[in-house]
Amino acid sequence: MTRTVEDAALSLAVIAGFDPRDPSSDGPPAGDYSGSLAGGVKGLRIGIPTDWFFEMCDPPIEAATRQAIATLAESGAQLVDVALPNAKLAEPIGWMVMYAECASLHDETLDRLDEHGKEFREFLVSAQFVSAADYLKALRARRVVQQDFESAFEKVDVLITPGAISVAPRLDDMLSVIGCYFADYLHFQCHRAPRAVDSGGSQSRRIAARNPARRPTVR
Repeated sequence: MTRTVEDAALSLAVIAGFDPRDPSSDGPPAGDYSGSLAGGVKGLRIGIPTDWFFEMCDPPIEAATRQAIATLAESGAQLVDVALPNAKLAEPIGWMVMYAECASLHDETLDRLDEHGKEFREFLVSAQFVSAADYLKALRARRVVQQDFESAFEKVDVLITPGAISVAPRLDDMLSVIGCYFADYLHFQCHRAPRAVDSGGSQSRRIAARNPARRPTVR
C-alpha cells in the first residue's frame, strides 16, 4: 500500500482500530504510529521462528529474509528464537476457514458464476463441499495455533518470517505456491514488505507480525 515505513505509519493511523460503520472491524483506537519511528529498532525484541517457516522456503527467499534479520540486529534489535510447534497447521486450517466463509458469503451469487474468472469459479465450487462440522473443527484447531503465537508474543514484540515461500510466479505459472498468509487467518496484524528480486526479476517479501498487546510497533 505504501513505499515507505513513514507512509505506512500515516496510513495505519487512518485505517486501524474500530470503525462503527464497519461491523467486521475490531480493536482499540489507532495509536501514534508516526511518533514511534524516531526511536529506530534498538531494543526491539524480534522473534525468529524455529519451526516450519524456513523449512519450506526456496533458498533465495530464506537468504533474503536472513539478511533482513541480520540488518535489524546490526541496528540494535534483539533476536529471540521462538518455537511455534503447531504453525504447520496454519495453512490447511486457513484454507478450510476461507472455503467455508467464502461459500457462505457468495451463497446468493452462485447463479452468476460466469461473472468470475476460472480460478475463482473453481474455488467457489470446491467451497460448497466444506461442511459445518469441517468449519467448526478448523476454528477449534485455529485456536491451538493462535495459542502458540500468543505464547511467543509473551517473549517478543514482533515476529519476522518469509512473506512467501517462493518468488512471485509468472502469470503463465500461477500454480506456484506463493502464500504464507498465517497472520490473516490467525487474526494477527502484520506488515508485508518487499525484500529481494531474483535473477528473473521476481520479488520476494517478508512479514513482520505484531504483538497485539503492544501498541504501537511501527519502526
